Amino acid sequence: MTQPAAERALPLLRDSLALWRVDATLDAGQAPVVAVIRTPAGACVHVEAAAPGDAPVRWWVRWREGGGPEGAPARARPCASAVGLLRTVRESLGADGGMRLAIAPDAGTRG
Repeated sequence: MTQPAAERALPLLRDSLALWRVDATLDAGQAPVVAVIRTPAGACVHVEAAAPGDAPVRWWVRWREGGGPEGAPARARPCASAVGLLRTVRESLGADGGMRLAIAPDAGTRG
């Protein structure tokens, strides 16, 4: 039997934070919150599993900018895929996306 998506998200987020070199803590949350990410600058990101009736949305990412008051309203974005989830978390933390792979024909091989 496979793990539910919510259980697989935590290790994926942990590995992604390390890859992005984000200084943050990652903790499991209480349902529907899957993960809580906090940075030393005060940013806080909650990853929530969407309710079954929210399909095609699978995740909700809610975040508060660093330095904002604890009770400040959070921004929220729905995510329909793991790729969307990671992109939204990365953007909400202001993490660098790194270099993108580009595949193109080599100009020296034209005949």
